[in-house]
Amino acid sequence: RPLGKTNATATSAALNASAACPNGRAAIDSLDPFLSPAKVEFALLAGPMALQLLAYVGDHRMVEAKQSAPAETNANCESEETGENSRLRQRSNSSGDNREERAEKADWMRQLNIELTVRDLIGPAIGAAAFIVTLAVCICVLSLKDRKAAALAYLIHTALLHLAAIAASVPALCRLRQLEFVSAERHAFDDRLLIAAFLGDLIYCIFMLCALLANAWVYPVELATMEGLAGLLGLGQAVMQAPLLLDGLRRRSSRPDLLEKKPGRGCIAALLGINLALWLLGTFESSRMDGVASELLNGRISVLGYRLVMHIGLPFAILFRFHSSVCCSLIWGKAYTEEEE
Repeated sequence: RPLGKTNATATSAALNASAACPNGRAAIDSLDPFLSPAKVEFALLAGPMALQLLAYVGDHRMVEAKQSAPAETNANCESEETGENSRLRQRSNSSGDNREERAEKADWMRQLNIELTVRDLIGPAIGAAAFIVTLAVCICVLSLKDRKAAALAYLIHTALLHLAAIAASVPALCRLRQLEFVSAERHAFDDRLLIAAFLGDLIYCIFMLCALLANAWVYPVELATMEGLAGLLGLGQAVMQAPLLLDGLRRRSSRPDLLEKKPGRGCIAALLGINLALWLLGTFESSRMDGVASELLNGRISVLGYRLVMHIGLPFAILFRFHSSVCCSLIWGKAYTEEEE
C-alpha cells in the first residue's frame, strides 16, 4: 500500500478513536503536562547511569576483593571469638557493679532513648506534613476556576516551602560539621548528577526572575510580588542546599556519643519531605507553563525561546528536587554509621 494511504488511514483511525472516546482523550490531554517532565527526568537519569555502568564493565577489582575477603574474615572471626571468650571469663570472675548503679544507668539510658526518639520524630513529621499539605494544595488549585487565585495560592505555598527548607538547612549544615569527613569515590555519580541538576535549576530560576523584572508592568502586583519572592527564596535555598548535600554525603559518625545523639538527623528528614513536596510542585508547575507564567513574556521574547528554556530548565529543576530527596535519604541512613560500607 502507498505510504500516503497508510498515513491517511492511520490519521483517520486516530481521529475516529478520539471522537468515539472523548473522555479518554481529555484525560490524556490533562495528564500530558505532568507526564512530559517524567519522560525527561527518566532520560536525564538513564544517560548518566548507562555511562556509569559502562565505566565499571570489565572491572575485576571488586571481584578480586570479594575473593580475598573470606580468608581475612575467617581469621578476624577467630580472633574476635577468642577475645570475646576471654572477656566473658573476666566478667564472670569479677564481682560486677553495684545493682543500684546499674539500675540508675539503665534509667538514664531509657530516658535518653525516649528523648532522642521524640526529637528524631519531629523532622520526619514536618517532612510528611509538608508533602501531604502540598498534595492537598495541588488538588485545590486544580479545582479552582479563578486562575489568579490559583496562581496566588500556588506561589504562597511555594514560598512557604522554601522558607521551611532554609530553616532546616541552616541547623543541618551546622550540626553535620560535628561528624567526621570521609572522602570516598563512591559518591562521584551522585555529585555529578546533583551539580548538573543544580545548574539547571539555577538557569530556570534566573530566567524566571529576569522575565518577571522585564514584564512586571503587565502582571498583577500581588502575583508579581509573590512570583519574585518565591523565585528569590528558591534560588537562595538551592544555593544553600547543594553544598549541604555534597558535604553531608561524606560525613560519618566517629564517636559513640555522636552515634547516640545523631546531630542533624531530624533536619535531614525534614529536608527529605520538603524536597519531595517541592518536586511535586515542580511537576505541577509544568501544567501551567503555557498559562499564567507565559503572560510575563509578551513582547519580550519569542514563543520558541520561551518554550525552549522552560521545557529544558524545568525538568532539571524537578530533577534537582528529586535527587536532593535521594541524597537526603542517603545521608539520613549512612551518615550516622562508624565506617564507610
